Amino acid sequence: MIGLLILRGAFSLLKESIDIFLESTPRHIDQKQLVHEMCQVDGVKNVHHLHIWTITSDIYAISAHVFINDQLVTKSAVILNELKSLLQKKWKMEHITIQFEAKHYDDTINVKNNY
Repeated sequence: MIGLLILRGAFSLLKESIDIFLESTPRHIDQKQLVHEMCQVDGVKNVHHLHIWTITSDIYAISAHVFINDQLVTKSAVILNELKSLLQKKWKMEHITIQFEAKHYDDTINVKNNY
């Protein structure tokens, strides 16, 4: 019986270690719901290139491109603070990297190719 308990604990630890090593998305996070909630923040138009991974036990990271209207940096700081607050409080994200975009990625490529 004790051996089975040890094996069960070892299997759980091994599974968690593999998830951390592979930087997999935490199983309890619903990405569609997370994106939906991010898009509810005033000023956010769309979220793409979303990556969520486990750094270590119960410490999660997120990286995302967020499409917003073209505006002053001071106004976008308000959006960034609201997004960080949402991600930290509700989703327990410790490391947050947000890249704002004011134009679609395809438009940026076309502009560069015209020069």
